[in-house]
Amino acid sequence: MAEQQRIRLGRLSKPFGVHGEVRLMLDPAVAGLHTEPEVLFLKEDGRLFPWFVRTWREHGDGGIVLALEDIDSPERVRGLCGHDVWVDAALVEQDGLELGRRDLIGYAVVDQHGQAIGPVEDVLDQTAQWLAVVRHGQRSVMLPLDEALILDLDAEKRTITLNIAEGLLEL
Repeated sequence: MAEQQRIRLGRLSKPFGVHGEVRLMLDPAVAGLHTEPEVLFLKEDGRLFPWFVRTWREHGDGGIVLALEDIDSPERVRGLCGHDVWVDAALVEQDGLELGRRDLIGYAVVDQHGQAIGPVEDVLDQTAQWLAVVRHGQRSVMLPLDEALILDLDAEKRTITLNIAEGLLEL
């Protein structure tokens, strides 16, 4: 199955307990799952690798606590923390009310003056603020995706116009 038929479910955040369980923080664009997945996919060196799910349970804060086959200690699960988790798209109920920020990957970023900045390569959500990783010339820059800074979003043209603070592209 191609990666295009998979969707980002969330990110493994930190070990949970002493038996190799890990917390999965769900992507806000994911409304839920039709069924619990038997297989999760983690990206390593640009490729998705399957991991079989041993246990799966909801946690009180809206996250998931899960255990993967062959992972039986906090030390072993620590190496997986920070990885994005992907599942077969057919399992995911998406929030139909808004375009998920991760759907912006591939969009062209334009600044408030109409100047082309570059394409969105990734969207990071590990901070308090969502960040777009944008290819600008020969390097990648991170731009905030705060609603107040998004001036226009054209899904048909696949462009996003951002109010970019002076000097931010030089950081």
